[in-house]
Amino acid sequence: MLTIFDCDGVLVDSELLANQVLADYLTELGFPYTREECTQNFVGKSMLSIVHMVEEGAHQKLPENFCEELLQRDKSAFEGRLQALPGVNEAVASWNGPKCVASSSSFERIYNSLRITKLISYFEPNIFSASQVASGKPAPDLFLFASKNMDVLATECLVIEDSVPGVIAGKMAGMRVAGFTGGSHCGPEHEGKLFEAGADQVFDNMMDLRNSL
Repeated sequence: MLTIFDCDGVLVDSELLANQVLADYLTELGFPYTREECTQNFVGKSMLSIVHMVEEGAHQKLPENFCEELLQRDKSAFEGRLQALPGVNEAVASWNGPKCVASSSSFERIYNSLRITKLISYFEPNIFSASQVASGKPAPDLFLFASKNMDVLATECLVIEDSVPGVIAGKMAGMRVAGFTGGSHCGPEHEGKLFEAGADQVFDNMMDLRNSL
């Protein structure tokens, strides 16, 4: 079975950091958002989707260099502060079978996150970004693209996701989905949201899932 890992909120505990950076930058530009609002509305979405949602809500365009500037701010915030989720290094190091990463983030951000947390060697070159497909999560395109490139049938894939859009995408792709609630952005209600979105199981510790497979 191929295991497809999301990155943010599954492998690395980046969501609160990244959404604070996003909220601060949007507010600075005259699009007031709190970290909580960004986390609630944007987790699991591609950057293009986020830009579209912000611009549609404000009826105003963001600067042309918005994505590039946000990436640089993310990199600065992540250095020295970003960490892998508890148990991830040990679980991934001993994982049986093929594995890959399929994330809504850009390649540069995915690679930077995995480099900082010393996870890159476990996945490279099997890393896929929403920038490679027509539609990001909750569309199934990214997961189907990953399974095709890994030469594994969708029915033989396990997706590990922390977001509702990601769970929906995995199920639409015809894959088994394990919802993950171990990230610092996940509140007590998160388990129910992932089950409601269609997750086949939900867990909060990567070693627990590793030991159950």
